Amino acid sequence: MKAWKDDLLIFVPYLVAFNLVIIQQINTQYQDVIISVRTELDMSNFQLNIFLVLIGTVFAVVIYLVNYLILTTGLSLVNLSGEVNQQVKYSLLLGDTLVSVATLFTQEYIDLSSELTIILNSVLGLLFFAGLLYRREMSKKSFFTAVIIRGALYMVNSIWVLLK
Repeated sequence: MKAWKDDLLIFVPYLVAFNLVIIQQINTQYQDVIISVRTELDMSNFQLNIFLVLIGTVFAVVIYLVNYLILTTGLSLVNLSGEVNQQVKYSLLLGDTLVSVATLFTQEYIDLSSELTIILNSVLGLLFFAGLLYRREMSKKSFFTAVIIRGALYMVNSIWVLLK
């Protein structure tokens, strides 16, 4: 039961930070669509924000699960124990929470393009992820495998954003 509570304590800030980014990006980039959806569905601002939070939560959970499955599958190839996978899970959640908060900060206070923001925050997230894992008791092979896989995921995300 304690592991479930620990997971929830780390997952909730991740969901909140991710949802704040989603709501901010949708409100700034798709304002015309938001107005037409609100008018068409006859929603108040509060109802619309609840709807966006639900969409953001689904996105956050799917993205996290895909990242976690890719990471743990890659790490199982180098024979990691379940305890290290738990550490990878926490490092992944904390790293992505930091990236979400950094994205909010850079979009609000620093005048950067969205592409540069995502690339900069991906590098920051990878460094944070590596720093969290470095403090764990794991072999160098496992550590470098986790960092390389996570770096590849960030790189794919950055390339996808640049090609959009």
